[in-house]
Amino acid sequence: MKILVVHGSLRKGKTYALVREIMECLADKPGVSFVEISVGDLRLPFCVSCHVCFKKGEEHCPNYAAYSGAYKALLECDGVILSDTT
Repeated sequence: MKILVVHGSLRKGKTYALVREIMECLADKPGVSFVEISVGDLRLPFCVSCHVCFKKGEEHCPNYAAYSGAYKALLECDGVILSDTT
């Protein structure tokens, strides 16, 4: 089972520590692996509402390269853990 962990906060405080504890508990299970993404590290640009993604497909978005790795990880995972704040 592949689990995507998305950290929404730049800080590594209480929520980060809690998610780490959850990951440690799940890591004991056979076949469990994790992919971690920190949203702050992605440096995602703002959408410019060009609608190219709707007209031609998301791979034609001018920002596709910036978010395609995270999108691919989301499609390939079996579960998601979302964390934010502190």
